[in-house]
Amino acid sequence: MNGHEYRFDVAAELLPGRREGRVGPGSIQLVTLRLFNGPGVVDEHGQPARAPDAFTDLRPSQARLLADQLLDCARRAEALRRETN
Repeated sequence: MNGHEYRFDVAAELLPGRREGRVGPGSIQLVTLRLFNGPGVVDEHGQPARAPDAFTDLRPSQARLLADQLLDCARRAEALRRETN
């Protein structure tokens, strides 16, 4: 896969303690993304995918932007599917 490691599943969670401090009072709860290979996922050689889970934290504004981008890509992917059928 061109030297890239891919995960085929993703989950978003609010995890206790995953916060970003701010200047002044309070902190921001971060949205944690977990990219992982669920059961039955195989690599390019047909073997069970064993890549470790990957994590990243997003600010709520970043999570909303990503959600909008994902929805847009999903709509376009569905439209392409309809065009090819």
